[in-house]
Amino acid sequence: MPEGEQDTPKPDVPAPAAAPDPDVSVPAAAPGPDVPVPAMVPEPPDAPAAASPPPQAPSGASPPPQAPAMMAVPSAAPAVVAPPPVLPVVVKRRRRWPLFAVIAGVVALAVIGTAVGIPLYRKLTAPPPTERVLAAAAALATAPALHLTGSVWRAENGSFETFDARVGADTTTAGTISIGGGRADFLVGPRLVRLRGDRRSLLAIEPDVAEYGVGTWLELEPATLNVAFSELTPRNVANRMRDGLRANGSGKYAAVPADGFPTRLGRTAVTPYRLPTGRVAFVTADAPYRLVGFTGKFGISVEGELTAEISVLTSKRFATDYATQERAAGEAPTQPAHYLPDPSSEKRGSCDKRFCAESAIVSADGGDTARPGHVVGLFSSDAAGKHVVGTCQAKLPTLAPNGSGRAWCTTTSASWRKWAADGKTFWFRLIPLSPGWQGDDVHTVLHLLGTGALNDDVVTGYQLSSTGPGEFFGVMDSLVGQGWSAAAAWQATTNLADSGALGIAAPMLRAGTLSVDPKAGPGALEAGSLPFYREARRRYEAHGGKLAVGGYTDPSGTHHTGHLYDVTRRRVVTTVPLTADSMRGLRSQWPDAVERCRNANAPEGFGRDLVLVATPRSPLYWLGADDVARTLRAAGVAGKDLAGIAALTVVTRTGAVAVRASDLG
Repeated sequence: MPEGEQDTPKPDVPAPAAAPDPDVSVPAAAPGPDVPVPAMVPEPPDAPAAASPPPQAPSGASPPPQAPAMMAVPSAAPAVVAPPPVLPVVVKRRRRWPLFAVIAGVVALAVIGTAVGIPLYRKLTAPPPTERVLAAAAALATAPALHLTGSVWRAENGSFETFDARVGADTTTAGTISIGGGRADFLVGPRLVRLRGDRRSLLAIEPDVAEYGVGTWLELEPATLNVAFSELTPRNVANRMRDGLRANGSGKYAAVPADGFPTRLGRTAVTPYRLPTGRVAFVTADAPYRLVGFTGKFGISVEGELTAEISVLTSKRFATDYATQERAAGEAPTQPAHYLPDPSSEKRGSCDKRFCAESAIVSADGGDTARPGHVVGLFSSDAAGKHVVGTCQAKLPTLAPNGSGRAWCTTTSASWRKWAADGKTFWFRLIPLSPGWQGDDVHTVLHLLGTGALNDDVVTGYQLSSTGPGEFFGVMDSLVGQGWSAAAAWQATTNLADSGALGIAAPMLRAGTLSVDPKAGPGALEAGSLPFYREARRRYEAHGGKLAVGGYTDPSGTHHTGHLYDVTRRRVVTTVPLTADSMRGLRSQWPDAVERCRNANAPEGFGRDLVLVATPRSPLYWLGADDVARTLRAAGVAGKDLAGIAALTVVTRTGAVAVRASDLG
């Protein structure tokens, strides 16, 4: 290589094709894939091929050079033979899809056979309903403990409460209960109930202890709870499921499918059976059979219905849960003291046209006196205390349990100065508030005293010093402000507290959101009216606004009597409890509910709302929003039935479900 020239690799360059030798014959190349092949017509196999005679060389000339023979032919003289024709090759592909189809068909048949055949086999070989219920009860009877989640509907006032409890075979129970919009933890022992609740739950369960009992573990009587957990042990529940059943029984001694009730509780497929007692048992759809839930009129200390979902707990798990809650309970608190005045000990101090001081001896019982409180004084122009001319307030004296002391109270009010200017006679009464029972809302009590509502013709001094809690005086003050007489307001407030609705209605009344028609009287706040207050509270929490119970006077002055008016949304509301325990019963209840709603006394421009409250007896109680309309349709309810009704709401255990006419077809 010359100097300075690098050894750089060069691309391959194709060599020039050599010129063909004119004396050599070259066979034609086989056609490529892009070259059309002329059609070849094969010769018949039995016809000999016609060969051309070899060319004769001219005389005297040398024979031409022979090309290499393509194939040797035994002949005396060599000959040039043409190459055999190139025939197209036909490739035959094996069709495998029939085999795959056969295999897929076999697999599909196997899957279908498994999916259909096994359930069909189970159905054909399964025991009858009665035997399934008995088998489930037998399995339950020996369980060490149960986990129950359910609810109680009280027939007397339509109240609901829910519970989540763990019940041992020895009746000891630990759990939680939700009632009146509040929540409480509880322990049930052999002879007493320990309960720790928030204010709203205590106002529904035991209003008298709401002031001092919030957040503390109280000792209450077993009958305080509406659920009798001693009747909900594994053996007792099993026995209730067996009631009225006979092995291989028929007719009134057999279990039968319960129409309309759900076929799934949580993630478990179940079959609902109606028992001879009217109860409903939810049993697993397949063996081994076990009880998953039930409804019935047992396990409660009130008239009503109980429903529960159920699962078995191990003895170790139950013992751990119960011990944990028992350790948290600790000792019960000492009840607070009641304070009472001694009217015979009244003593007057300095008194003129500007002010007047009066006093009386106040005594405490043996309760806890650590809570600070007040006394209020009432100066009146009559002995009954109806015409008030002055009020006062002072702190309670510091007393030991079972101790006593004198409390002084001085008025400087303008009403007193006006009255005393003429030197007229007056009467005085001292009222100590017991802060642990009545609270210490001095302003509300003074306002009631100032109106003359708390006079001797309405309430005694002892009642004033022992009635509570603070919500009691708040509700009474609101009713008096709405035009109620003192006596009617006192009775109505007492009814409301007894019904368990004090905690539901009091916030709305104090806020001025809820009005109760004075013309309806104290009966408007009795236990039977609780569903209206519950619905009012639901609407208040949902959208606020003004509500009226018992009646409503429109802007034109026309008075309308009805259960519940949603004044802000301009609706008259009819609430109907669904107590029927079958689809047939639901079908029969529907026309009456619609008729009641259409006949409601609606002011001009008001629409009519129908609210159906499903009790635990009703098939609708168990359902969620997606299934309510479907079940109503199955019961024969149609969209045309809602003519004249602005809105339909169904309240189930999952909440309020709005149902439109289009949902019902």
